[in-house]
Amino acid sequence: MTARSDATVEMQANRVAAPTFQELMDPGLLPDPQCGMRVESATVQEGMIGVVTTGAEISLDAAKGEIAFGQRVGHPRRVAVLSVGRPIHNARIVKSTPGLVLVTCEAPKLTLRINGDSLFMLHAHEPVGAVVHSAIRPAWNGSYGSNHLLVDEWGGFGLYCSRLKMEDGYTPAGPVVATYPLVPDDVLWVGVCPPKPYDWGRSLADNIVVHGSGTNGYPSDDELRSWKAYGNIAMLCSEVMLWKDWNLDFIPREGPGEFARVRKTLHDVGMRLVVYASPYYFFKGTPLEKNAMNKYPDFKTTFFPNPGCKSGENMGLFMQAIGKLVREHRPDGLYFDGQYADSAAALYALARETRALLGEEGICEWHSTFELGLDGDCYVPQADAYVDFNFRGEGAKGRYKDFNYLRFFVSGYNVHNSVGVICNNYDVGVTPELARDVLKANARFHTFEGWMNNWQGMFPDTMKALGEHYSARLGPELRESVDRQIDARHRENMVRGHCEDQPRLKENT
Repeated sequence: MTARSDATVEMQANRVAAPTFQELMDPGLLPDPQCGMRVESATVQEGMIGVVTTGAEISLDAAKGEIAFGQRVGHPRRVAVLSVGRPIHNARIVKSTPGLVLVTCEAPKLTLRINGDSLFMLHAHEPVGAVVHSAIRPAWNGSYGSNHLLVDEWGGFGLYCSRLKMEDGYTPAGPVVATYPLVPDDVLWVGVCPPKPYDWGRSLADNIVVHGSGTNGYPSDDELRSWKAYGNIAMLCSEVMLWKDWNLDFIPREGPGEFARVRKTLHDVGMRLVVYASPYYFFKGTPLEKNAMNKYPDFKTTFFPNPGCKSGENMGLFMQAIGKLVREHRPDGLYFDGQYADSAAALYALARETRALLGEEGICEWHSTFELGLDGDCYVPQADAYVDFNFRGEGAKGRYKDFNYLRFFVSGYNVHNSVGVICNNYDVGVTPELARDVLKANARFHTFEGWMNNWQGMFPDTMKALGEHYSARLGPELRESVDRQIDARHRENMVRGHCEDQPRLKENT
């Protein structure tokens, strides 16, 4: 497990709410490189400051008052330019480490932070107009307030502002995509995508078996052993049946002995164990605590109308609870059911602190059918990059025929470059057509335990389709096929000048 900095430990111990955009400017918070994303160099030469990270080249031209953003992973190129409309005076690097670079500017008065994950942060200390020019022709974009993600088949960039409600003139297909009239203490982020290379080996080797139940969260040893034929990771998602007071704490419902039995049985057959937790539905210490429940209700009518914790207001308490869970019960990883949908800063801090808790080898999966905003397709690749698997598409089966949805929202290949997985539970299963499109988008499936047993007669052909049209194609040749088709679609997009405004998600339960 990777050692955490003293500042990060203190931050977790003394804070209830997630850090704000402004607080994340502090170089003492989240200072260390993680997941192989780091600052490779920081240089000053003739009015230029250049910072090279794993995923980006970021250069400040003081005379022009411009910051240029270049993509390094996959297809090196410029993706965006941010202009403040006037020369920048006395820009100085005041801190440079493998985790971050901090720059101060005298006029306009700004603080800049560049993290190893290719996230650029601009903190305004006086009024300044930040104009963002796109150097790519996006094939897809998603928005939530003043937050925007613009990508094509090769990569792109994201924009995130501390003031969610701002008239920024967003025009995804235009050369000027947004203009941010920043006032003192506003913070604007630019994230270059992808922030890291895609782990092809892991995407082909790791297969997750998902167990969910409204009656028993602790399968028998025989059941657990049978899963080895279908995967190398087991994910227990029976939230209520797994934990007592699942909205308030993580106490094994059947006792620590039963939890230890499940862990040992899985480890004995060479599988790793991932367990359910939810920052969104963790109500301890918040006004929502009165809504906590400990029995299996009809979620759709009784629990789902609950608004959840959308802004990270519970994050400190949640981190303490999952820290205790990891120390006492020693799962191999955590599955987060929903994150903080209103705040990019809270999402980013949650991802990085969880990675620090689990270490580089721990498994982290986010179920984020909604990530940023509750009714659209915007997300934060610089947060998702710290996650091993991103699980999306629950209740949205009507959108599975929209290839762009599978490609850019579910897969995230060349965007965040974690492994994107389609959440096709309920009555969806796997068809040959869906298997084909999922692989074409470079997304993956999990295997639901109910599919193996043809739960309620709903999945008679799923395991056959999964084996013949999905698992049989998970080999080294898949990479060549995916990239060849991506390059072809990229060429087509450049000819068409295509940029899609994404429809809102309507089908999610």
